Amino acid sequence: MTKLTKNIIVSIIMIAVLSTTLTVKPKASAIPFLVACVVAINTAAFASDKAHNDSITNKTHYEGELKGNIIKSGQEFPINKRLYSPNRKYYALVQYHGNIVIYNTENNKAKWGSDKGGNAPEKCIMQKDGNLVIYYKKSQNRRPWASNTEGNPGAYLEMTNDGQLRIKNNAKNIAISAWDEKGKAKFLKY
Repeated sequence: MTKLTKNIIVSIIMIAVLSTTLTVKPKASAIPFLVACVVAINTAAFASDKAHNDSITNKTHYEGELKGNIIKSGQEFPINKRLYSPNRKYYALVQYHGNIVIYNTENNKAKWGSDKGGNAPEKCIMQKDGNLVIYYKKSQNRRPWASNTEGNPGAYLEMTNDGQLRIKNNAKNIAISAWDEKGKAKFLKY
């Protein structure tokens, strides 16, 4: 049962209770007030349900998409902009709470995530040294998250048709989005 359905039931009960407390027969002037209360409660419930559903499917914070499927060396990976695979079956996204996530477009479910969310990032950069780094706002006093792939000048980030986020240098894989042996999301180095 959704919040909206529950609120409609509660609203009907409220009208019945208020009607009987005013007198056995509600005064005509009270009816518009009761109807306005029911409408306000249900409007709030609908907005709350919609916001909740949108946050689950990542719709509320979507801010467009990037051209192509590559973040070049030295280029920023903007927060909440989608980086699509060439076949558009997958996209990667740096979320507002600092997690890098790969989504399947067919069901909009996360396929991989960096598991480093919880703090608002200031920016995400594919650094010229080959390291993908999320920098957090200074007020958070938090260490940056990094792919730990430095030492590969000119490396770039690529979203592939098979749903992998790869760090490459001259078409050679340096690191790939994966799960380690402990089940933690990370970039596995080649």
